[in-house]
Amino acid sequence: MADLINPYIAGNPVTGKEMFFGRDDIFDFIRRTLTGQHRDQVIVLYGQRRTGKTSILYQLHRHLDPRYLCIFIDLHGLNMENEANLLWDLANQIRRILRRDHAIDIPTPDRNAFEAEPRSTFTNDFLDTIWAAAGDRHLLLMIDEAVRLQEQVSAGKLDKSIFEFLRHLMQHYERLNFLFSIGSGLEQMEKEYAFLFNVALYKKISFLERAAAVDLITLPMRDTCRVEPAAVDRILEVTACHPYFTQLLCHSLFNRRQQRGN
Repeated sequence: MADLINPYIAGNPVTGKEMFFGRDDIFDFIRRTLTGQHRDQVIVLYGQRRTGKTSILYQLHRHLDPRYLCIFIDLHGLNMENEANLLWDLANQIRRILRRDHAIDIPTPDRNAFEAEPRSTFTNDFLDTIWAAAGDRHLLLMIDEAVRLQEQVSAGKLDKSIFEFLRHLMQHYERLNFLFSIGSGLEQMEKEYAFLFNVALYKKISFLERAAAVDLITLPMRDTCRVEPAAVDRILEVTACHPYFTQLLCHSLFNRRQQRGN
């Protein structure tokens, strides 16, 4: 055990497929729900913190038709001091991911144009550039930490009309799709924020099913040692199949065994 690297992930989202287990029902829901006969649907994933919403977003590109260009957007990583900064930073993030993940190269968005007319520049210039480069494919914006929009409106950084603008994008751009990740407090949404999501379909993200939690505990160690069934049961008793706490406890147990040298 002395030279082994801890395979469990404590705290960070699971970005690779090796340490991601279960959630087939979530991916099935998104596949069935996203694509509509006439128009694609807006989807909201919601649930308690640390239940794996961000990890699901990172995995989604492996489960969708390739015509969807998956773009992960963490609103904590964008400059949201005003609308021009938000939309320019959003456009630039989309551009970088299109180039890195999808081999689609478009010009850097014009910062001055966004400063002058942020909304029209985003819709009439930037999106038109994407459609010309992407062919018949769709852009799927997977927006994590969507509560940041409401926070910035409440702080006076963004005008509440930003929700109307985003809803306009949802309703009038057939090849622009949205999937949001938010916390569990749906009933506490302010009315403008709730207005943004009342055209969406919702899916709650909760704890892992037992079989997936067992795989999370045992499979990373399958080439090293056998995790006894009693130990598996005790871990699941403590964590209740919560994905974060299961990873964290296994991470700690692995380190403990390393320190003891057995």
